[in-house]
Amino acid sequence: MLIVDDEPIICQGLRETVPWEQAGVEVVAEAYDGEEALGLIAELGVDLVLTDINMPEMDGLQLAEAIKASMPHVRIVILTGYGEFEYARQAVRLGVEDFLLKPADVSEMVGMVARIAGEIRESRARDMRSDRERRLQSIRELMLEGKKPQTLDLFGLRCDGASGDAAGDGCCRFVASQTLHGADWLGRAEDSFSSEGMERWKSRIELALEPLGLQPLSFVYRENVMLTLCRETGPDRLPDDEWAAALKRAANGEEGGERLVFVVSERFRCASDARRCGLEAVEALHAGSADPSRSVWFAEQLAASGLGEERIEWSPDTEKAILQAFARHDKEEVAARVREWIAELRGRRCNVKELFRLYAELRVLVMRRLRAGGPKAAERASVPHVKEFDLHQINTFEAAEAVIVEELMTLLSAAQPGTAGKNRWIVERAKDYIDRNAHQDLKASEVAAWLKITPSYFSLLFKQHEGRSFTEYVNELRIERAKSYLSETHDRVFEIADKVGYKDYKYFVSVFKALTGVTPTDYRNRERSGRAG
Repeated sequence: MLIVDDEPIICQGLRETVPWEQAGVEVVAEAYDGEEALGLIAELGVDLVLTDINMPEMDGLQLAEAIKASMPHVRIVILTGYGEFEYARQAVRLGVEDFLLKPADVSEMVGMVARIAGEIRESRARDMRSDRERRLQSIRELMLEGKKPQTLDLFGLRCDGASGDAAGDGCCRFVASQTLHGADWLGRAEDSFSSEGMERWKSRIELALEPLGLQPLSFVYRENVMLTLCRETGPDRLPDDEWAAALKRAANGEEGGERLVFVVSERFRCASDARRCGLEAVEALHAGSADPSRSVWFAEQLAASGLGEERIEWSPDTEKAILQAFARHDKEEVAARVREWIAELRGRRCNVKELFRLYAELRVLVMRRLRAGGPKAAERASVPHVKEFDLHQINTFEAAEAVIVEELMTLLSAAQPGTAGKNRWIVERAKDYIDRNAHQDLKASEVAAWLKITPSYFSLLFKQHEGRSFTEYVNELRIERAKSYLSETHDRVFEIADKVGYKDYKYFVSVFKALTGVTPTDYRNRERSGRAG
């Protein structure tokens, strides 16, 4: 706050005798005329001006008019006497809303200033939230769609290749993160992508990085991958060990929480480099599987070390042993040989991406064996192609081993008569169970346990046969039921959300809008208007 009065003793008295700290404001300066006040407001970033009306050169009204013209965000409180009501009316026309009658009561003055200070803080918080959402939307569009930001300024970056800071000292990094055991986590927590689940994940990251002054902005990039954009604002780069220490704290999280793995991208200064750096950080998450004991990686270090990037070739003996076991239809031996092979790869610090590349080669040979058994045998191999595996979900050797062994077991069964409808029967049983229990907090792991198969294998079979994931199927089923309730009952929307299986009302609304294009309330209104018409 700036105090303005042509009598220094009054300024001093107001500054020193009024308990401004109770109002939540700091008096940063005093001015003795309007011209001086204008200079101080601009120089000191003043939010609130307390000014007398009668002053030489530029009076309080002229000062108010000048402030409103050039700095409309600055609030003004005018001190006015009994004989100055005409001045007060002029001030109202200028947009001044706050007046104190001299001699002002101290408690009244503190109360008014406290109210104004609260309004300023609330307005600033709204602006910050709006700015944050604008930036977050730009970052999402940049990373998910490759769309250039609508404005040149993105989080202090420039799209024209120039530095985002006038001083040239600002730069950004992406932090890519995923849960260490993606398949297990997703199997246990199908609603992990609800607003509540994602907020917990974001909070862990942002609360760890904010104390370092990094201004983190996080968003879900894909299932089991979060991207966080961070800006270093000081002239000195934050040392990597400080980044690592903060992220290690976030990696472990609360007791019983999912452990996270992080990759920190290289630094960049312009938006044209942002997408490349972000994608490289996401891709580098695969390298983390080469050493699961480590929770924080740096993309530049990974690139320099080549960790987990070694291209590994098949051992002829290993490949031959697996194929021979497959030819003998020996499920136990196939599983044992595959586990031995995967254990060998782990010992060589191979990563999961390289493991699946090798498995794709093995699968080609296995499918040749199936085709040699006739077209019907090949048709019975109703399992997804290896390219459909999401390596950000199946991101550990344990999960990869489970899905590879189970897929090979299914392929082995396909080579034998009498198994053509087995997988379809499993999926139909699952759908029946889902239909009966979708109103509850249903998880893929629960359905898999009921079927007596692993969650990973259940997810693979379900997506192959239904063309959509378990979560997508359940959401579509629930939303169809919600549409019926909205059309046919007078139940309130939050009651309908609970009836169809959503405990988080906001999450229900977001899913409903994503699938129908409208909110539940708009859908109900549209249906009622249609019937009335």
